[in-house]
Amino acid sequence: MTHNRLVGMSRTFSSQGETSARSVTQSRLEVVSAMKIQELTQKIYQDGVEKAKQEEKTILESAHKEAERLLSDARRESERIVGEAERAAGEVKDRLNAEIELAAEQGLSLLRQRVSDLLVDSVLKTATHTTLEDKPFVESLIRTVVEKWDISQTSLDLSIVLPESERTRFEEFFQTRAKALLDKGLEVKFSTRMSGGFVIGPKDNSYKLTFEERDFVEFFKSFLRQRTKEILFPGQKG
Repeated sequence: MTHNRLVGMSRTFSSQGETSARSVTQSRLEVVSAMKIQELTQKIYQDGVEKAKQEEKTILESAHKEAERLLSDARRESERIVGEAERAAGEVKDRLNAEIELAAEQGLSLLRQRVSDLLVDSVLKTATHTTLEDKPFVESLIRTVVEKWDISQTSLDLSIVLPESERTRFEEFFQTRAKALLDKGLEVKFSTRMSGGFVIGPKDNSYKLTFEERDFVEFFKSFLRQRTKEILFPGQKG
């Protein structure tokens, strides 16, 4: 009986030992598992942080490069705009300078022309008026024109118009010193519209030649205008 009791106690202690061992093993496994989970969690966290840092660095570098590219593009565009503006301003300036120079040259040319015309007009009008007041000269001119009109004709189919204010003088001239012209058929008329010179042409008025003061002025002006400018403004063009 005692033996059986011992065996039973032994079995009881053995069972308890096994239970206790299993309990310790289970505890150890739980501790190990918890440590591994913590390590894994820590590793995952650390990997996530590192990955996040790497991504942040990549994003920052990309953003920095993009910012530099945008800044570089902006600088080039700014330089292009400024360059175009400067070129346009230079072209406008050149055109304005050319137009100013042209306008100045044209103005000077017109001024030189005006001065020349005024001088020529003044000189010619005075000289022509004085010449046409020279009675012997006008009489000689009339005689020469009439005599040279058509030397092949024995009669003169001509009409001459003279100033009414000079009627007395010219009637005396034709009656005393140019009667031969009247005898050949020269017709002499007088007009109140004339102040000097004379007009001559066929009696049928098909055409006429004027020898009035303004005609002499215009005739000689064409010869004197350019020469006068050369004298007044040597070396100048226009």
